[in-house]
Amino acid sequence: AEGRSIDVSRADIEEMQASAASMMPDNLAFLVSQQQFADLVAYLETLHHAVLTGFSGPGQPVEVTRIERPVRFRAIHPAEMKFANPVWCGALPGVPGQLIVVEQQEAKVWRLERTAGGVRRHLFLDLGGQVKIGVNWGLLCLAFHPQFASNRRYFLKYQVDEQPTVKTTVVERRASIDLLEDSGAAPVRLYEVQQPAFNHIGGGMTFGPDGMLYIGFGDGGSQRDPEGHGQNPRTAHGSMLRIDVDRRADGRPYAIPADN
Repeated sequence: AEGRSIDVSRADIEEMQASAASMMPDNLAFLVSQQQFADLVAYLETLHHAVLTGFSGPGQPVEVTRIERPVRFRAIHPAEMKFANPVWCGALPGVPGQLIVVEQQEAKVWRLERTAGGVRRHLFLDLGGQVKIGVNWGLLCLAFHPQFASNRRYFLKYQVDEQPTVKTTVVERRASIDLLEDSGAAPVRLYEVQQPAFNHIGGGMTFGPDGMLYIGFGDGGSQRDPEGHGQNPRTAHGSMLRIDVDRRADGRPYAIPADN
């Protein structure tokens, strides 16, 4: 309104309607195969069903089935050991009993070591000054190569500020010989995506059982995916990518699997 964004309370909304206009990109049906288009429509139908069955308005209770044995959580580090916006945690391959924690807005990777005297924290990697930090921006996730214990390769996903644009990058780094910290060697940038807005940049990254690296990308924002990225298979935004980091092809530092 009048060039400003205004938040409206849900209680103040008298009527809500969904637009009948499709967000499907123009000519999408001619850019993909008939089977791919059919699969996309089938997927969108499942989302429509979820909206109808899972949405409840104010005052409408939602039944939640209780499990027979409640899940219990137990801290594995002392209460005084705090982390700033931790977004990923996982085992350190090849080093039994040690965990890795990724801090988004500090752009740091920590190694937790369990000793007889308790849990100790060691700095594995510090990317301060190299990563674009913001509410949504920062160091997002980490993935260890399936043969990390022998090849020391691991992968990170974060934003960099390359004026006038901000890019989400996927980089490869190498750990030290003892695997306990980053080696300090120069990283290799595998992939980059320019961000059209400040949000919807999330998405995990992990290796599948096939040895390929799977990379998720948000639709790039801002709200309601105005560019239709989430329904356009020709853009990395709103997509799940699958690459082979053990091969190089077509001038890229990775290869695209033939069965993608």
